Amino acid sequence: MFVAYFDESGTHGESKALVVSGYVASADQWSKFDAEWKCAMAADGLTYFHMKDFAHSKKEFECWKGDEIRRKSFIERLIAIIRKNTRKSFSSAVVLDAYREINSAYLFEEYFGKPYVFCARMCFAGVDNWQQEHGYQDPVSVIFEDGVSDKGRLISLVKFIPCFVFNA
Repeated sequence: MFVAYFDESGTHGESKALVVSGYVASADQWSKFDAEWKCAMAADGLTYFHMKDFAHSKKEFECWKGDEIRRKSFIERLIAIIRKNTRKSFSSAVVLDAYREINSAYLFEEYFGKPYVFCARMCFAGVDNWQQEHGYQDPVSVIFEDGVSDKGRLISLVKFIPCFVFNA
């Protein structure tokens, strides 16, 4: 069985776009990913990784500001872990002003959901297409990061898609 893990960006504040991205891997690959990721964090004395903090040298990355060699080496290590331990990536984005404009004219949200749900559904479609292209027939276990207000709506949709199984 494959496991798909997704996260979002752009649901907070005055974001101009919303993005849902994630990866699909086997349970064994995710186990190896988790161990290697934790090792990479520990090697640099980190307790977590948020790209926003890394990109702007905030919080745990504050002392990394200007140390481009360290930053480049670290991000390359994380990318290598991702490449080694995942099968496929999926991403969907929507420009929020354009979404609102289309929604006001065509009731887009009524049929496709709010921006987060819409992007997640596009990722589901990508996973489904990938499965079909490769002849995978087992359901995909889906994990979404917590903290998004529309996650409940997404969970209710996943229950009706036979090729996906939602995990909290």
